Amino acid sequence: MQEDDPESIAFAERRGFRELERQKAVVLDVSALAAPPAVEPPAGIEIVTRRERPDLERAEFELDQTAGRDIPGLDSEGEWSFEEWRAFVIERPGADHDLSFLALAGDEAVGSASMLVIGDVAYHGLPAVARDWRGRGVATALKQAQIAAAHARGLSRVVTESQHGNLPMRRLNEKLGYVAEQGTIVLRGTLLGGFGGKWRQSVICAKPAF
Repeated sequence: MQEDDPESIAFAERRGFRELERQKAVVLDVSALAAPPAVEPPAGIEIVTRRERPDLERAEFELDQTAGRDIPGLDSEGEWSFEEWRAFVIERPGADHDLSFLALAGDEAVGSASMLVIGDVAYHGLPAVARDWRGRGVATALKQAQIAAAHARGLSRVVTESQHGNLPMRRLNEKLGYVAEQGTIVLRGTLLGGFGGKWRQSVICAKPAF
């Protein structure tokens, strides 16, 4: 649910629901940029589009899986098959392979960043970086490439979300000029359901944009 909806939050809390985490939405006004950011990958890294390297889909999947396990919160609990991931990331309507990027160290994919475009707004997910390449500027270069491509396309905004405990990503977004907007809160409680009045666990969550 939305974090600026205290009445709904209070309603859920009175019924035993408790906050699990928050997802913070941040937005970059691409149309207000005088010029796109320079893309500055670290030494030994080349940034290419997904369209240029469709042969690396499996590597991109593995990067996403590893990154998903390492982020805090509920996102780390999910595991997708390659087919499920491909349907959502590659084949989903709006998935833009010219605005989705890979970071290559030689022929090895060590980072990836997907982008979805709806109208004149782009939505991007968490940049995924191999563990031994983290903290070296790969994620920054991937996001710079996405912003520059969105600017060249004439898109108005770039939108993303990050879990409130994911401080490195929140700091990176702030450094790149993203501004906080509406966030969502995930609460967990119990609901009465099923036959015989049995209780079951349930999660209330606003659906993310990406």
